[in-house]
Amino acid sequence: MTTGANSAYTLSGSHTQGLGTLYGYLQSLEFLLRLFLYKRRSRPHTFFKRGQNLTGLDIGAILPENAITDYDPLSKLIRRYNAIAERSFPGYEIDPKLVTLRDALAHGRVFIPKNGLPPQLLKFASPKNGKVKVMYSASLTPHWCKTEILRVHDDINKVGAAIQKANASRRRPV
Repeated sequence: MTTGANSAYTLSGSHTQGLGTLYGYLQSLEFLLRLFLYKRRSRPHTFFKRGQNLTGLDIGAILPENAITDYDPLSKLIRRYNAIAERSFPGYEIDPKLVTLRDALAHGRVFIPKNGLPPQLLKFASPKNGKVKVMYSASLTPHWCKTEILRVHDDINKVGAAIQKANASRRRPV
């Protein structure tokens, strides 16, 4: 493995850009899931005060608990969303396996092998009896980045479309 500022190998712009795009898309997906659940008044649900602005909040500010502010991990957000989507928006469910990807990026190890690019991503389980199990392993080729970016982008579009459908159905006269 080669590391350090003077290493012969560095992450290329396409790799860092691809990983950055993927991470940004996963963040966007999580926020859209939270927004969808907030608009559906998924429990726990307390409305924000009218006109509440989430930008520029002071550290220590107190907000109501709801889908935007609760501590649910991505896996639970996807389960909550999919439960509603299955009933109300069939075909708009999202892939719960995205959690594996997100966790690998958040908790995994990215390194460049001694023989050079592409970078590798490994995620390990918690140790048991002095041993660890490999939970995720990927070679971060441009093809891998593009495939994963498109997969997350497709799910972002599904959640966005479900939000639009939900908004449209509320506007219809009874």
